[in-house]
Amino acid sequence: MPIATNGTHIGSPVKTQAPVQEEDDDNRRELERPPDVKEDMRQMGQRQRVTMILNSSEFRDELDAII
Repeated sequence: MPIATNGTHIGSPVKTQAPVQEEDDDNRRELERPPDVKEDMRQMGQRQRVTMILNSSEFRDELDAII
């Protein structure tokens, strides 16, 4: 967000990305992954969390109490 001081306009500082190390294969693979694959990975993580919740005894107990 630009900041104004005494009638002068100062732009936002330029944000730079941290340097990517070549030996960091996981990071490089993540950067090279196509958007549709990234979306699939995100959805798989969401499904895994939902499955974990649905299989939890605490969730079943709460559901039984509501019903």
